[in-house]
Amino acid sequence: MEEDIHILNEELSYQNESTSNDLNLYMMEILIIIDNFLNDYFQDEHEVVKFNTNFIEDNQLEYKDDVDFLKLMRFISTSYNTMKANASKPFTHLIVKFYEDITNLEHIYKSFYIKTSKIDNIFITFVKNLGDISGIIKKVEISLQSREDYEPIILTKEDNEEIKTFIKKEFYSSLEKITSKYRVDIKKVTNTKFYYYNQLFWHEMNKDISIREFYQNNKNKNAKSRIGLSFFIEKYLQGVSVSVNKESEEFYNYLHKVVKVID
Repeated sequence: MEEDIHILNEELSYQNESTSNDLNLYMMEILIIIDNFLNDYFQDEHEVVKFNTNFIEDNQLEYKDDVDFLKLMRFISTSYNTMKANASKPFTHLIVKFYEDITNLEHIYKSFYIKTSKIDNIFITFVKNLGDISGIIKKVEISLQSREDYEPIILTKEDNEEIKTFIKKEFYSSLEKITSKYRVDIKKVTNTKFYYYNQLFWHEMNKDISIREFYQNNKNKNAKSRIGLSFFIEKYLQGVSVSVNKESEEFYNYLHKVVKVID
């Protein structure tokens, strides 16, 4: 957002003479107000990305995005519960905690999509918090009064209309940038933690004699020598028929692709 303010500052300096320097100050303050609102609105997402980024980088892990684990949550949950029921001993605290982390991240990712699915509602919240457009203008005026170089002006009807247009345009532009960023960042840290959970989980499961026996009794003839998430995906694919629904067909095709590389 600081970069946006810098760019806007340059753009405003070249606007035509009908836009006064004082009006430019209004617009600069509006950008700051928008920035503060969006930072507060997405504070939870910021903390999630920050915490998990620190975890990944402090442990010198590589970011992983070859597999979209978010599409595989049903198989991860099924495998966790099935292995828990068949294991010879309780899961370690590390596995339990790791599983809780990834399920929480999946919930956060889904919640973020719901939260940002209706952008008009976010704009309405922004305006209501400040007491409609006139409230935003008033907040700007209060802020500007603290500047030594500011001289109060009387806004014309045209000025007000220009400010209203600017507020809406810049809000939606800033919102798109920040949602795009968090959409990428949340998915990035989520898929990375899913990857390392998957590696750890199946490494531990293959050391359990009861799990090995379970696999030997349930695997296909040409199955891999070690049990992994692919076992559950293959079982699903054997029992499902392709739906005429395009989304279901795309998911089916994705599973056929990912089952070859998941383990």
